[in-house]
Amino acid sequence: MTIETDQTTVVIDPGGIGQPPDLSDVDGVLVTHVHFDHFVPETLTKALAENDKLQIWAPPAVAEQLDGNDRVHAVKDGDEFTVGDLQVAVRGEKHARMHPDAEPDQNVGYLIDGRVFHPGDQLTVVNDLELLLAPVNAPWLRAVDLIEYVREARPKRVVAIHEGLLNDVGLSVADNILRIISEDVDAPAERVTPGTTIEV
Repeated sequence: MTIETDQTTVVIDPGGIGQPPDLSDVDGVLVTHVHFDHFVPETLTKALAENDKLQIWAPPAVAEQLDGNDRVHAVKDGDEFTVGDLQVAVRGEKHARMHPDAEPDQNVGYLIDGRVFHPGDQLTVVNDLELLLAPVNAPWLRAVDLIEYVREARPKRVVAIHEGLLNDVGLSVADNILRIISEDVDAPAERVTPGTTIEV
């Protein structure tokens, strides 16, 4: 996911599914958690070496894997910082529970300019959003939880994320759930293809 203004480009979770993003002219990378579909250490190590202006913000479990670089910043719930002309607030602490016997990994969400929220792999509720980037598929996610999450957050718009493992049938199911959400909260809820630009 890329967030751009006229002055700043930020990439969230440039993980290991799909084509790696071009980070050569990016101002900031925000990583939500350590899982491979969100974070590939080699990708970010290479980007730091090739892009002198790049700064990275991530929870401690991610930041320590990029240790030794003063452009890598460990963040936690409640932290705030700026990337160029974007204000970023950190929300959330733990990944959604995946197994009853396993302690959840660290996971933070990022609230951009108080308007756009990317939760990573959690369902942290943030209200008064222009845009909620909502996970629609994961081993830890049930449709009922997603619907209740969006109901509670009540954003003006929902765009699906975290659908990279779905085949065509799964994508049609996700589209149907998004249609239900859209009708339920009276706001657009959609899945967009990679490379699509959305104005907020």
